[in-house]
Amino acid sequence: APRWSTDPVIGGSHFPDYHKQLSDFPWRDNKLIIRPHPLMWDNFIRKNIMTEDEKNGIIAGWKEKGITVDDNTSIFDTFNDTDILISDRSSIMSIFIMTGKPIIYCPFGSDFFELFDKTVSGCYTANDWNELESTLRMLLSGEDPLKEKRLGILNELNMKYNHSSEAIVEKIFEDSANNEKKR
Repeated sequence: APRWSTDPVIGGSHFPDYHKQLSDFPWRDNKLIIRPHPLMWDNFIRKNIMTEDEKNGIIAGWKEKGITVDDNTSIFDTFNDTDILISDRSSIMSIFIMTGKPIIYCPFGSDFFELFDKTVSGCYTANDWNELESTLRMLLSGEDPLKEKRLGILNELNMKYNHSSEAIVEKIFEDSANNEKKR
């Protein structure tokens, strides 16, 4: 799930760093699905990170290797077919953790918010290609040492946000009552 911007202030993107290695990784019986942020290609071309020809070459290379570029309208459909998420800083991590499946997070040194911090604590972190590759190999071999921690976070989030619609309605009524008192 590569981000659209390489700006570290807003999360950064490791796409330029890892797309080649991930394309060349021996996936064997596994399949790589890449879901670039919808703004990624145009932004990378506009910022001279790559040319249109380079973009087309990358996509053609993926097609040749059987790598899928995901264009599902619903990210939830994609998550059903995803066993491991490799991601830069992204809001989809907070959604994907709800599947209970592993996440390999590739940090770019930006600040987080509380829910993201909680999510990251149950993720594998890869600061460079060597860490990403070894974590990927470990997970593909069936080892998942963070599974219990991740499932604990999932349980905690489910308990905390299980009644969120009720909390929203209560807050609306509370705000409405406070506004009536002020009149």
